[in-house]
Amino acid sequence: MTEEDRNPEAVRNWVLNEFFWDSVFAEMLSSLTSKKLTAVGGLGGAAISFAAAAAHRLAGPTVLVTPSVADAESVRDDLNGILEENVLYFPAYETLPFEGEAAHPGVISDRVECMAELFAGKRRSIVVMPAAALIKRIPSKENFSCFRLYKGMRLSIRELEEWLLAAGYLKEGSVWEQARWARRGGIVDIGTYGMENPVRLEFFGDELESLRSFDQRSQRSIRNLQECRLLPAREVMLSPDHWNRAIEIVPEDHPLSEKLWSANDFPGIEHYLPVFLEDTCSILDYIPDDGTLIMSDPDSIIVHIEDALAFNMNNYSPDEIPFSFGSQFFSREGIRSKLESCRRIVKFDPFPEKDVDAYYRTVPQVSFQDHRGEMIRQFEKWNEEGFRTAVLCDSSSEEETFLELIPDGMSIDTSVLSVSEGFRMPDHGL
Repeated sequence: MTEEDRNPEAVRNWVLNEFFWDSVFAEMLSSLTSKKLTAVGGLGGAAISFAAAAAHRLAGPTVLVTPSVADAESVRDDLNGILEENVLYFPAYETLPFEGEAAHPGVISDRVECMAELFAGKRRSIVVMPAAALIKRIPSKENFSCFRLYKGMRLSIRELEEWLLAAGYLKEGSVWEQARWARRGGIVDIGTYGMENPVRLEFFGDELESLRSFDQRSQRSIRNLQECRLLPAREVMLSPDHWNRAIEIVPEDHPLSEKLWSANDFPGIEHYLPVFLEDTCSILDYIPDDGTLIMSDPDSIIVHIEDALAFNMNNYSPDEIPFSFGSQFFSREGIRSKLESCRRIVKFDPFPEKDVDAYYRTVPQVSFQDHRGEMIRQFEKWNEEGFRTAVLCDSSSEEETFLELIPDGMSIDTSVLSVSEGFRMPDHGL
């Protein structure tokens, strides 16, 4: 009896079956377990995402770098559906450096959540980023921390306030958004990144008596918590010593000096890390030793890195900035060195010029929109040639509409899964 006879439904939904894709990418996965560098050729379209998902399931945590923002967002969205888990996105800052503009809270949140997840080293963590996000230096792990809270822990409100201050939280009368906190006697409300709703802490002396999430509009409790994790409100923890260092470095007549004396935070602070910190690193340094770096189209990644560096260099004025460009941004060779020094690397090269460990010939799938007759003829041809064919729909209603378009009895698998681009893998009968 064949697998199809034993479990026809599993076979019908082969496109959602991780074991099926593990068999498709077996050659890649075999190399991944035994070599530092695995070179893969030929992948294109959403096949990149299916291959990345297979590699991640075997060797996560994973960081996947793409050339452009559009590429990164497409792969992230694909992986969210394929893996059915939260795929994190590490963006480049959208604000011009050194212009004093506040970064969008969503960008800060995304970056902090990625740093926290990689810092924790969870095997299921996966982070997708565009090449431009690699150029900026970030705080070393020693200058990044999260705060774990749990019911019954010994903790004074003063200790908590000191951490919130160093982490960049703003104190307000009530908490309406993330990166804010408020206090009323022994009750502390905190809106932290990584949680949809703020958390309310109730202290009895120096004991954390209760934790619960609440709705910031109605102030009603949502559920009691045994523990929670506070993420910093910016990507750098700044103690009084860090601020004192910055005050000593920046000349008194420099425009930045006034900000250092008058505030615990200021718009664009993420672009002035060199005055606060002696040591910085790359987001790639946050990848755990057992993690995997995937580069999709390495040559294009380097081109986009060069473009991003040139853009930022054009906005750098050595007469106005109290540190060198290299103190804030890596060079192209510096980034290349970081990429190559990761302990386990997978390179997806669409058009390899050298031998690769695995090659998967991938062909873009043309659209059949408004060409029902041609679509049915093509499906019939693929069925006659023994190909597995799947149509992926964005919703159940779209799937129902599609099934009404094809003749009864036609062997076409359908699933609800949104992917960026269709593809064919002729050598694998797909």
